[in-house]
Amino acid sequence: MESNELATRITRLSLNRRVTMFVLFLTIIIVGLIATNRLKLELFPKGFEGRSLSVRVPWNAAVPQEVMEKLALPLEEELSTVRGLDSMRSSCSSRGASVYLGFKQGTDMDVAYREVRDRLERAKLRFPDDVEHAYVYKMDMSGIPVCMIGVAYETDGDLYDLVNKHIIMPLSRIDGVANIDTKGLKEKEIIIEADKDRTEAYGLNIYELSRQMRGDNFTLASGNVQDGGKKYLLKSSSRFQTMHEFQNLPISTNVLLKDIAVLKYEPEERYFAARVNGKKAMMITAVKESEANTIEVCRRIADEVEKIKQNPALAGFDLKIHMNQGTIVMEQLNTLFTNGLIGAFFAACVLYIFLRRARMTLIIAGAIPLCLFIAVATMYFAGESLNLLTILGLVLCIGLLVDNSVVVAENIQRHFQGGLSRREACIKGVQEIGLAIT
Repeated sequence: MESNELATRITRLSLNRRVTMFVLFLTIIIVGLIATNRLKLELFPKGFEGRSLSVRVPWNAAVPQEVMEKLALPLEEELSTVRGLDSMRSSCSSRGASVYLGFKQGTDMDVAYREVRDRLERAKLRFPDDVEHAYVYKMDMSGIPVCMIGVAYETDGDLYDLVNKHIIMPLSRIDGVANIDTKGLKEKEIIIEADKDRTEAYGLNIYELSRQMRGDNFTLASGNVQDGGKKYLLKSSSRFQTMHEFQNLPISTNVLLKDIAVLKYEPEERYFAARVNGKKAMMITAVKESEANTIEVCRRIADEVEKIKQNPALAGFDLKIHMNQGTIVMEQLNTLFTNGLIGAFFAACVLYIFLRRARMTLIIAGAIPLCLFIAVATMYFAGESLNLLTILGLVLCIGLLVDNSVVVAENIQRHFQGGLSRREACIKGVQEIGLAIT
């Protein structure tokens, strides 16, 4: 009964304050138009979230051992104090450190995300000076790649440095991109096959051999020097630069590594294979930052891919975007607007056929964009995004809105033809069915 009374009061207020209602509707349209241009666009709603977060700190000028000491350990120490933390796993490589955090059931992931950001800022104070960026992203739908890029090639040479320099690095620098991953790109590695008999003959074992090679192959930060207002970072390097240095590594007195082992410089084992138009190919995926706009990030990636194609160093490479979330979202938006226009058109035609009144028909048809603007403005101020589910909801609501509009208009018309004035017909028509449509 309360809904019925509320609908009647709104109807009376609208009839008594026509100028006020006109200004209100005009304001809604203007605010709705502004909100439509600023509303965040996504493929999936943020409600589809897991209980995991990931912290990634890139640092190219380092070795895994140093990354563990300078990045991973400070990160683990700070992140271990986050409330609701259930598990923590770290990985280190020559490219940087990653920490994966799992949280207990029922943990508020928005609060956990803010706490992780806070702990990361504390850990940054302990990082080396040349560490520039650190990323936190949620392991949920936002962790799904927004773009998949296929790179077809014909050459069989060493592609790692070429692809990393001219494709991966430019894509990684795009604003809003959190991570670039590759499948099918093989990095060369040194394979050491120790001869068991020779190793034992010299009184050595594989564990001592491994420990000695790790100790002799390192890079160590040595502080910095300031000169004329400029700061220069110092680094002590004992890393092996050539295969010859590895082969001639002293293991013990008069024993070199090449005397007890066979060294090979080969691409790593292949776990992924793809072909595009008959050519060998690799796949590059781009994951956006959690708060970044999907449409904008995908547009920047597409623009960067076009620039990369013009690079003469990549002659013989064919880059093509095979999946683009931005395109999918825009197609869904076009579907929404198309369905809205079609629905409004057919609703107007049906209403005019039955009512035979152009004014009433235009009023009901105009309610469709008005209600959409109200919904979009509410979503914008509530911090929601326009995604597959919200678009589906809006499309369904258009149908419900048209049905309710037809019912109300027909009831008002019936009372008007029964002899009531326009004002009384509106009030009576809404009063009778207000509860049924709210």
